[in-house]
Parts: sequence; C-alpha cells; structure tokens
Amino acid sequence: MIKTSIYVIVLCAVGGYVLQPLVHPLIVKNLGITVDEEKLQALVQQSKDQIAEAKEKVQSQGDADSAEPEQEAEVVMAGDDSEAEDAPEEPVLDNSVVGVMRSTLKENPTSRFSYDDVQEWHDVGEVRIEGKMYREGAIVVEMETILGKHPHRVQALIAGDTVVRWILLSTDESVL
Repeated sequence: MIKTSIYVIVLCAVGGYVLQPLVHPLIVKNLGITVDEEKLQALVQQSKDQIAEAKEKVQSQGDADSAEPEQEAEVVMAGDDSEAEDAPEEPVLDNSVVGVMRSTLKENPTSRFSYDDVQEWHDVGEVRIEGKMYREGAIVVEMETILGKHPHRVQALIAGDTVVRWILLSTDESVL
C-alpha cells in the first residue's frame, strides 16, 4: 500500500470570519492519508494572513475613496436663464463647464444641433483621454432623425475655455 500525504485546507471567508479547516478522522483512517499537522497549521496561518492583508487593503482603499470629496454634477435645464431679458448683454467670462458649452454653441453651432436644440446641460467632471486631461460636459439635444425629432446625449471635451470636441454618445461619432 502506498501512503500519500495530502494537505486538505478548507477555508471559507464568511462575513469576515475564517472557519477552521476540518478533516474528519475517519476520512484520514479509511483513505490511508497521513496529515502533517504542523504543515497544515502553517498553511492555515498563511491563508489567514493573506485574508487579513486583503481586508486591510480593501479598508484602506475605502478610506482613501471616502477622503476624496464627492463632486456633484451640475444640471441646468434649458430655459433657466434667470437674468432679466431687458438687461443689456455684457460679455461674461463664465469658465464653468456649462458656461463654456453655452458660449461655444452660441458662437459656433454644429452641423447637427444649435444652442436652441439643447434641453439639458451637465457638468460631468474630468476625464483623461489619450494621456490628456479634459473637463467633461454633457448635453441632451433634440436632434432630427429619420423617425422624427428625438433626444440624444452629446459629450463635450473641454480644454482650457473651449470645447475641442463634441461626441454623439449613441454612435461615438464626432460632431462638427
């Protein structure tokens, strides 16, 4: 009869608790398996240490994420111009994402939509594309399709105080 040493470790992470490995004595006796208790305990301890390290890593990442201030998206509905209509127009330098998108569309409408077609304005945040950082905005635009007018979401990539690219999100197509 050949005797084989098999190390059976059953570890379950349940709710942060580690269950001890259980090898029933009858299994060991009937199968002729020899278990080196010291090696088994060393493997169990190694597994416990790895689980503890993983838990610490997850907790430290959670603490780092909660330390960063959450940025709320700015949503401005079309027609929310609170300025009086009879006030003289003065050049206002609005460097916010929504302000840049509004001034860009007023001065340079695209071939697919204009300022008047926009239903919603959103400040999304920042995005890195091909190694460059952009401020990101989004608009919901009423656009003409073969099935009539339908709302579409368009992404704006902003560098400095100009929109460098409008992207129709349904097709990932640049809008000129």
